[in-house]
Amino acid sequence: MLSITPQELQQLYRDFPEFNYVGRQLIEKYYVLSEQWTPNLRSRTAAERYGLLLLRDFPMVFQRVALQHIASHLGMR
Repeated sequence: MLSITPQELQQLYRDFPEFNYVGRQLIEKYYVLSEQWTPNLRSRTAAERYGLLLLRDFPMVFQRVALQHIASHLGMR
């Protein structure tokens, strides 16, 4: 995994206008996903969040994230 500082990101946007477009597309994509996911976190039980949403929508998470972190995110033990 790589990371950059906010200043480095702004420099990329200035130096490479096409990257500005790609960055905006990524932000829009993840904003929409966040807006879809947030109501489910509030209105569903932990079992529903786990079974119906996480397993269905993000099955690859279980290959990359420890179960304790998933449980914490879902408000479970």
